[in-house]
Amino acid sequence: MPTRTTLLAALVSTASLLGCGTVVIIEPGADDDDDTVEPLPDVPGPPLGDCTMALSTEYSFGLSLEIAGDGLTASCLNDSYGVAHGNASHVGGRWYFEVSIDSMSDEGIWWAQNLGVGTAEVLYNTGVTGGMGAFLNTTGSLADPFSTPNFSGAPYGPGDVVGVAADLDAGRVFFRKNGGWMNGANPAAGNGGVEIMVLPGSGSYYPAIGLSTGDVATFNFGATDFAYPPPEGFAPFGSGIETDASGACIDPGPEGIPATPAPMEAICATGDFTSYASGASGAEELHIVGIYTPGGGEGGQVDVHVERQGATALVLSTYDAAKFRVTTAPGATVTRILLSSYAPSTVTAPPGVPVDSYVYEVNGQALGFASRWPNDTGGGDTQELVAAAESETGLPMSSFSGCYGGDVFTLTD
Repeated sequence: MPTRTTLLAALVSTASLLGCGTVVIIEPGADDDDDTVEPLPDVPGPPLGDCTMALSTEYSFGLSLEIAGDGLTASCLNDSYGVAHGNASHVGGRWYFEVSIDSMSDEGIWWAQNLGVGTAEVLYNTGVTGGMGAFLNTTGSLADPFSTPNFSGAPYGPGDVVGVAADLDAGRVFFRKNGGWMNGANPAAGNGGVEIMVLPGSGSYYPAIGLSTGDVATFNFGATDFAYPPPEGFAPFGSGIETDASGACIDPGPEGIPATPAPMEAICATGDFTSYASGASGAEELHIVGIYTPGGGEGGQVDVHVERQGATALVLSTYDAAKFRVTTAPGATVTRILLSSYAPSTVTAPPGVPVDSYVYEVNGQALGFASRWPNDTGGGDTQELVAAAESETGLPMSSFSGCYGGDVFTLTD
């Protein structure tokens, strides 16, 4: 049999923190003379599939959390806050889990007390999601009402059971308190709930909770009976999970819906280039390039070179001031350029190419700002920019490319 040391090492390996702080794995039971492990008394039933889901802090931020030996109960016992999330995630499908609120202090940091689902990149604090997560605060409001500003939920606290139904096919998350669905939701029918992104490249979704001083919560991923039956068509979140060669719990599906890369080569000072090709094509194509700031610093030059044959409409987006220079290769044609900027920016275009400028600090207009696909959690809104660009040009987006600090972009065939 595996030793207790081996099992605890496996648990600790899934609980690495980003930032300063400590995660403590509490070992139940007394020492064994033969150093073998008897079944832990609080393990909730047999594994679901080949893997039993538990809590982790691999992708999240916490200053001091404790995860109990059963892997399902998280506590925050110091004067700060932290985030715990499931050790496995799903891409697509319809899933349900419950969280029992064992303790919740009135002295905690209220804005940190959220629960729901999100992709790995938004789990560090559950507060800003950019549409790639849905988290319910203890007040009954959404931690980030990004996509559903009129949501009206119910506050929850000690003794309450909060159910979460995540429809990762339709991109919608539903919350219930003690059996009653919030905001007039009907998950089985797909009515109500909170919108999330399930676009290509959006990644897989994890269950998660933010805890503050004195908070204790216990998850049920379906290894034991739920307090309230899941809605029709929803499976326990802990089902469909397998163990890979390293012993980690995984969704056997792809790690996030893959995003077909754009036909773009980029030099980015920040090394965070993302892109997406939608497949839309026609006599004229719409290609969007977004940065937050030039790689060489605010006010610097950004080169955009078009080698792609045919007609291209360009949308160039930046938050900081930038000097875009657009050039073309033989056989490539830029039909028009739309500049969207917060700070005063300029475009040097090929002769005869019209440039429409939407510069907020100059004319109070902007199409939007974004530097990341599928969305920008740094304050931008990729989908808002895409929608505005499509509306202004009358064209479907063919590709989006971006990074925080961009220097050179080359659109290829």
